[in-house]
Order: sequence, then C-alpha cells, then structure tokens
Amino acid sequence: ADGASAGLLPAGPQPLLLRKTASFMTRILSVMGVLPGPSDTLGLGGEGGGGTSDAAGASYLDAFAAFRDEVRGLSKAKVPHSELLACCDHVRDDTLPQLGVRLEDRPDGKAVWKLDDPAVLAAERAERQAAAAEAARRKLANALDKKVKELEKLQKLAALPSERDALADRYSAFDGSGEPTHDKDGQLLQGKAVDKARKDLEKARKVREPLTKKLAEDPNALAALEAEVAQLTAQIAAMQ
Repeated sequence: ADGASAGLLPAGPQPLLLRKTASFMTRILSVMGVLPGPSDTLGLGGEGGGGTSDAAGASYLDAFAAFRDEVRGLSKAKVPHSELLACCDHVRDDTLPQLGVRLEDRPDGKAVWKLDDPAVLAAERAERQAAAAEAARRKLANALDKKVKELEKLQKLAALPSERDALADRYSAFDGSGEPTHDKDGQLLQGKAVDKARKDLEKARKVREPLTKKLAEDPNALAALEAEVAQLTAQIAAMQ
C-alpha cells in the first residue's frame, strides 16, 4: 500500500480484523474435518475452549516424544535398519490410530495422514491382525504337513528290513560289501547270475537311499524331525 492508504489504517494490533481472520480459518478447518468442534467456535479448542485442544495436542506430543526416544535408543544401540523400520510401523499401525490418525504409505516414499474415528481404525487394525495371524497359521500348517510327510517316509524306510534280509529269499551268502555271492540253494553265483544279484542289491539300496543319505548327514535326523513336528504342532495349537 502507498503512504496515503497506509495512513488510513490504525496503528498497532487490529483485534476485529484478527478475530475475523481467525474465525474464517476456523470455519475452513472445521468444514475440512480437521477440527472436530463447531465451525463458529474460534480457534483449535472446539467445544469447551482451548482445554480440549491442549489435551489432544499433549497426546500427539507424547506420541512423538516416545517415538523419538525409541528411535534414539535403537540408533545408539546400532540395531539393524529393519528394527528402525519396525519402530516406524509401530507408530503407524498402533500409536497414531489410537489418536484418530490414519497414516498411509505412498509409492513415492512419502506418507499421507488423515483424521479418522479411532474405533474405525481399531476395527481395521484388528482385521489386519486376524488376517496376518491366519496367514501365519497357514504357513505353519504347510510346514507341518511337509515335515510330517518327510518323517512318515523316512519312518517307513527305517521299518524296512536290511538289504541283506530283503534279499535273503533269493541269496544265501554275501561278501563284505554286501553283494550276494551264493543263490538261495547255496550255489556260487556266476556269469549273468552275478549281474542279476548286483542289480537286485542296487534296487534295494536305491529304495533305502533317502534314509541312508539323511542319516549320513545327521545320525539323529529322525529324532530331529520328530522334534520339529512336535514344535510346529504346539505352535499351531497355541494360535487357535
């Protein structure tokens, strides 16, 4: 404004102008849903004046202070980045919804916040938790099914007679490597009979090969599998 127009305005604060401006901003924020109070209430306090605003503001500041403390503690402890991200997720999924704030992640990495009913946010959170729990249960159930099948297969192989006993109805003697040397009548194997005996032995060994390999890797493999099955079963039962 030029000097002439500036001279028309009174010097110092203008209470009426400030009140009209504050009233206008309050009305706009109320219409947009940012303020819960009626649009004709001046300022951020809503009904009852500034007390409500102070209480709400304190809740937000408490949440922020707690978040800062946790991040500082994790950073000082030099924890993996995954734990810092988990801390951020906790604020998004647990802390802010209790304050009526919906925080949504966006593809560009920047979050957007919205005010919402805490009860609605709590219901959505419960639904997400139920879905996550069911997904975790299904994952454990699939792992249990796989382990049970593996255990049953190995147990069936372990219940089979030894290679020598399995071939005892066809051969009566074996050498140190387990190969048949005489037929069931005690006759020494020769020519094609030797080749056939070797094939019979290879077939018997192939059937038992999965168990043989497993026990070669870990002599206690069967007991370990039984323990895994019991542990998975207990975990699933605890989720019911």
